[in-house]
This record gives sequence, C-alpha cells and structure tokens, in this order.
Amino acid sequence: GSSSTLIYNVAQWADVNPFHLHFYVSSGSGYDIACAGAALPIVYQLNEDELKYHEVDFKPSFLDRIYFVYLGSKQNSGEGIFHYTKNVKKRKEIAQKIGSLTDMALSCEELNDFVNLVEEHEEIISRELKLQKVKKERFPDFPGTIKSLGAWGGDFAMVICQEPYEWIKSYFESKKYTTIFRYSELILQD
Repeated sequence: GSSSTLIYNVAQWADVNPFHLHFYVSSGSGYDIACAGAALPIVYQLNEDELKYHEVDFKPSFLDRIYFVYLGSKQNSGEGIFHYTKNVKKRKEIAQKIGSLTDMALSCEELNDFVNLVEEHEEIISRELKLQKVKKERFPDFPGTIKSLGAWGGDFAMVICQEPYEWIKSYFESKKYTTIFRYSELILQD
C-alpha cells in the first residue's frame, strides 16, 4: 500500500494517469492504486485487456462482527504475483468465480451467508495457490472465520466472529497479535 500511495500521489502531482505510472514501474495488479484514490471500499477487476473498478457502499448489519488483525508478516507483492502466475492455471475461470462470490457478499444481509462466502473464497485461493490457510496455520482453535488479505499470509487478516470484541482482542493478544481494528474504525463515517 505505501508504494502504491506514493505512486498515486506522484501521479496526481505530475498530472498523469496513476495507473499508467504504476504499470510503467510495477508488476502489481493496480488494485492499491485504485484504493489510494477511492473514498469508499472498491470492487476491482483486471482482465487481460481491461481494468474495471467501482466504489461500493458496504455497510452490512453485521459490520460489528468484522475485524482486522495485523499479522506482522509483510509480504512482497511482486513475489505474491509471481507465485500466483506460476500456480494458478485457470485464471479466467477463477476470477469469474471470485467475482461472483464478491457480488454475493456485497448483497449479504445475514452474517452466516457472508461467512460461508468468505470461507469459500479462502478455500479457492488456498487450493489454487497451494498454500495453507492462515486460520489452519496460525489459529486452528479460533471459533470464527479468518481470511488472508493482500499477498497471501501478508500484513492483515480479516476476522469474522460472534464473540464480543474484548474476547477477540484477548484471544489474539494471547497469541502475540496486538493490533486489532474493528471494521467500523477503518471505514469513513457518513
């Protein structure tokens, strides 16, 4: 995110397209560039010949059950992209499936439906990348759902759980993960 934010800001200063600058100096997908200029969460898709993204207003009724935990494992996005390119063979098919899951997640009204979609997404990515899920690897006794974010196993994980915040905080702190955000702390309020 920090490199992309710098690229986005330099592009604004130089009055050039931030995506053109990004793709000139980086092999990343451009997702972070779109995030740097967005006021709301986004849905992003990069196909072979087209980049599409749009902002979404994601404020489900179960917002208070979503958290983000800093894992302290900075991943190299370039290496993550290389690993993805090397291991994922049916990229178009996988992208369509993930896109469908995303669309369904955005319209979820029930927490259990959202959890099932997040877990299906995590299963697909784990299988395709041939990497262990973060929950199985680090938190097998956790009673909720944990999803890797960014380059697999990277900086943050999204946590979804019915337990109260203090219980969740205590659980992760006992495992030496002390930076925990409620989703509501990270989103812009109206």
